[in-house]
Amino acid sequence: MNVGKCVGVEGDVVVRSPTLGDGPLVRGAYIQVEDQILTRDNSFVHIQFLDNSKFALSAHSQLSVDAYCFGQDNNDDCAHFTIPRGKFVCISGDIALSMGGFTIQVRDTTFSLMAARIAGRIESKGDVIMTLLPQMTGPAGEVLAHSKTAVASIDRAYQTLRFGGAGHDLSAPLTLPSQMVIETYTAPGLERAFIEPVPDEADVIDLFQPFDVLSDHFLERQFVSTHVYPNDIRREKTPSNDLLEDSFIGERFRLRDPER
Repeated sequence: MNVGKCVGVEGDVVVRSPTLGDGPLVRGAYIQVEDQILTRDNSFVHIQFLDNSKFALSAHSQLSVDAYCFGQDNNDDCAHFTIPRGKFVCISGDIALSMGGFTIQVRDTTFSLMAARIAGRIESKGDVIMTLLPQMTGPAGEVLAHSKTAVASIDRAYQTLRFGGAGHDLSAPLTLPSQMVIETYTAPGLERAFIEPVPDEADVIDLFQPFDVLSDHFLERQFVSTHVYPNDIRREKTPSNDLLEDSFIGERFRLRDPER
């Protein structure tokens, strides 16, 4: 049974199918349960499933469709995938309206998505990094990660989980600056993966605004002092009527004279 379709492909992409056999994956080809999709050098593929969930896989990535059921009479909708390596972006669809129905297995950790869009980087013998990306509109959704030894969740844009090999504990969620997110996941096929044009023809990259979503004010100040104003010199005494500017929201103001 066809459960998905290749909607975009470039370079050498292979599908291994128990039903249809092995061969190159071309645009318009259908995807079935138990299929494995592999991308080679300088290649990428975009796949859309029946519930409107989407995957973008960059070069040297692999995706397995372990189980998929949607729109059947028994109402047991589910989608379970495995990604052993590579870089990807995933947008969950109608199956992910509640927690547990849409999962991605990465090594010994299961990621359950609920109305979420995530980016992932899985090194063959290194760290695994998962970031919750902002939606075009509305809340960012939620991702629940659970292994045999730990559970963690992220529900704010740019929150990130990182862990190592099998048996490693999940890290506490860390909110990354947007530029770091971009640098972490930049790869062929992921630059504008499944992003609709934004109003006024603004570049999608403009949506990566860290100060609109960071909740950790210490991290905000640390980032600004390091990357925005690295050459500022602290004054020994600041006059009360100096013109100040809030570096986070761009407002300019003067301090009131305490003698008045």
